[in-house]
Amino acid sequence: MDVDLSDCVAGGYFLARLSQRQPWMSSELLPDRILSGCGHICTFFPDVWAMNWTAGVPKERGASASAFGIPESRLPDVVSWANESFGKAFGYPRVLYSQRDATAALSLLGPPVDSVVLFGLGLPKDLVGEFLNSARRPAPTEGRAPVWGTGYLECLSRGEPLAGGGSSLGYELLSSAGFGDVNCSWLCNGLEQQLHEKSGLVPNAHGFIDGLDIARDCIARIYADEVKAEPEYWFPWLIVRYD
Repeated sequence: MDVDLSDCVAGGYFLARLSQRQPWMSSELLPDRILSGCGHICTFFPDVWAMNWTAGVPKERGASASAFGIPESRLPDVVSWANESFGKAFGYPRVLYSQRDATAALSLLGPPVDSVVLFGLGLPKDLVGEFLNSARRPAPTEGRAPVWGTGYLECLSRGEPLAGGGSSLGYELLSSAGFGDVNCSWLCNGLEQQLHEKSGLVPNAHGFIDGLDIARDCIARIYADEVKAEPEYWFPWLIVRYD
């Protein structure tokens, strides 16, 4: 897929473990293994599970570390890096600031795991203002990390294009609850099947949408209540994979 990366603003870089396609996802429309910018679908490093100040971490840490092939003996070093690097190499909850930061985090994990992917999220320039303006400060909740000042907001505010040298895989529809976050994927709602029935949409071989105009049309259908989706803000994010 040929996309001019200068048309998008970098919303961050990510290390994610590919997920198996879930039962609610269409086996006719989607590949067996799924890449997503959504934390409900893929496991990420770094993420809140690696942070000492986040509630509920001990229950998640072992399984999340195993997803990246991190042995128990190396877990203290990995967690130490994550806590020391917060606000320097990455922002809440899982947003690495640059391709260089993502590459450094990947090298920290140890032997390569073939299903771990380094990718970037890019938002079309004309939608950056809308995303930034949609962010509002939530009321603080005891025992939970703050979401104001997320890594997504930090990266988009810089106005930088995505790094070159990657492969554009297509657009993923991702929602925001309005806190400067990235919340649900369209795959969380089975929208690939709903949009296929409404408009004939067929995702590409990576499970994404080919073409920004098509992605925008899908979001228009969400806002028009033609399909059932999370009642949040929706944006078409370009996924660029770096090998």
